[in-house]
Amino acid sequence: MGSHALTEGLVDDKGESVEQGALGEIVVQGPQVMSGYWQQAEETAKSFIDGRLHTGDVGYMDSDGYVFIVDRKKDMFTESFVSKSLIHSDLLSMSRLYNYHTQSPILHQQELQTAGVEHLIKDMHQEFLHGPDYAKEDMLRLQLKMLLLKAERAKRAATVGTRNAEWVAWFRRYKLLIKEQYAQTRNAADYANSLGISYKHLNQICKSMVGMTAKGVIDNAIVLDIKKRLATTNVSIKTLTFDMGFDEPTNLVKFFKKKTGLTPAQFKLQLQG
Repeated sequence: MGSHALTEGLVDDKGESVEQGALGEIVVQGPQVMSGYWQQAEETAKSFIDGRLHTGDVGYMDSDGYVFIVDRKKDMFTESFVSKSLIHSDLLSMSRLYNYHTQSPILHQQELQTAGVEHLIKDMHQEFLHGPDYAKEDMLRLQLKMLLLKAERAKRAATVGTRNAEWVAWFRRYKLLIKEQYAQTRNAADYANSLGISYKHLNQICKSMVGMTAKGVIDNAIVLDIKKRLATTNVSIKTLTFDMGFDEPTNLVKFFKKKTGLTPAQFKLQLQG
């Protein structure tokens, strides 16, 4: 969007202007800007600072003066929020929602009504917009988990084909084994032996369920657990290395960066931001 219609700028968390090309929150000022939120004086006061509307949009300005929006600062349900809200066992229990290769995760109108999801979404929206600051994040975290569990319950009422049901059962057992044994072995062939099936068959099941190899499922589970530990505890890299079954801290850091593009330290900083 062009910068000639309004007085625009990009600021950091302290309200200071950022350099050209750097990310910042977009603020606007001018006759076209609204005067405030209808009957929401507190929300208006938070959004208007020194006469400028803080939009909650994150973007950058190029050399021609054009602003490009890349993210939302005020979004609550970000990846980091979900990472802090759901542990690995939660995701394991939501097999219908997170195994979209066997069943669509989309909830249709009838399913929404049956599960009672619509009312919960309205409550979450009310809490997000108008709830008091005290314990707001905790309330939304609990509501999010309830929402996902209700959605999973609705999906479990649907019928799954016989072959898919068998493969889903194998895949669940595989993921449970990974959770129990990944600190001892990250070799997919070892898990195939424990399950009593061939490595080739296990690979077929994994590719059908989640579109990745058996080894990829192991790596993904480890990454999720590392993220969870980093998000919810102050565990040291040395302790995390031992718990995750890596020989050296440098090996864990390299593994995590290869899979996520971030070091563990960078991931923690991202969560705090």
